[in-house]
Amino acid sequence: MHGHPNFRSIKRGLSVATVLATITALAACGSSSDDAATTATSTPTSAATSAAGSATSAAGPATSADGPATSTADSAAETSATPADLGLMTPGVLVVGMNLQFAPEMYLDASGNPAGYDVDLLNDLADSLGVTLQIENLDFNGLIPGLQSKKFDMVSVGLTATDERKQVVDFSREYVPYTSVLAVKNDDTSPATVDSYNQADKVITALQGSSGEQLAKDTFPNATVTGFADQNASLLEVST
Repeated sequence: MHGHPNFRSIKRGLSVATVLATITALAACGSSSDDAATTATSTPTSAATSAAGSATSAAGPATSADGPATSTADSAAETSATPADLGLMTPGVLVVGMNLQFAPEMYLDASGNPAGYDVDLLNDLADSLGVTLQIENLDFNGLIPGLQSKKFDMVSVGLTATDERKQVVDFSREYVPYTSVLAVKNDDTSPATVDSYNQADKVITALQGSSGEQLAKDTFPNATVTGFADQNASLLEVST
């Protein structure tokens, strides 16, 4: 409804004037919190790295999840590693945690199967390592805690490498730039300024646990910021 903008990282450099069919978008400050796509592993000695990047969980308390990173290991081709050498939870099986709701990066296709360019990268990675790929789809906010509790070997999702996250996760290098925007319903006539939305009567939705959610809270402290586990639900709240 009017006055419920959605603030989150929009992938692949979409024009701020064409974010979805039913909303317009306002450029937002805070480029340091823009997300980038990443993969991550939960074994520091694992050779499971690719051009896409990887990350390794380290000891430390659970934190909220969001998306990318710095490379941590040589490729299997370079080290001549065998599946048994990779330190996977189940030898021969690469278990990856993902949040499959962001086309074209990662999503479920019409048949309900994982698809997207991150999925393509993971399939190539699994092939190069000689292992079977197993993707676990769960809420974004559970990815880092799941990695820490060894529910999967690595995480592939868009993540900002914040200082807090670096305490518990080793990030791969970034490989997809994102831009953070404030998206509003297309009939919203409010001026395109931070002050226009930093008001007590404004409600801003965001992906729960994301850097976009935190950036919204920091940028619009007078507004109400509401997190949604599903990004589509947060956008639907705005459009309806």
